[in-house]
Amino acid sequence: MTNSTNENSDLERKLVAVVTEIEPVQQGRSLVVVIGINEYVHWQKLKNAVQDAIGLQQTLINKLGFSAPISPLSNEAATKLAITSVIEDQLRDELQEDVKIAKYLK
Repeated sequence: MTNSTNENSDLERKLVAVVTEIEPVQQGRSLVVVIGINEYVHWQKLKNAVQDAIGLQQTLINKLGFSAPISPLSNEAATKLAITSVIEDQLRDELQEDVKIAKYLK
């Protein structure tokens, strides 16, 4: 056995030892919140933005197990105030449940 073969063999053993020490990452929930706007005031109207947003949401739910705790925002309902509320209030409240559960499980 040559010296380089010994070095490779030692390296492989060291890498395996490091990998086995890593703990798996606990995965939380996967959430989806969608916004689709077809009808802009100062921009040309789109044909599929709302349908695409809802379709993407359904695909993530049906195929990848996401949940959609917040209803989609579309067209005139997707105001700056509504989007801000979804992010700063509704989504924050929804994610706080994960924090409460995590503290309970410890």
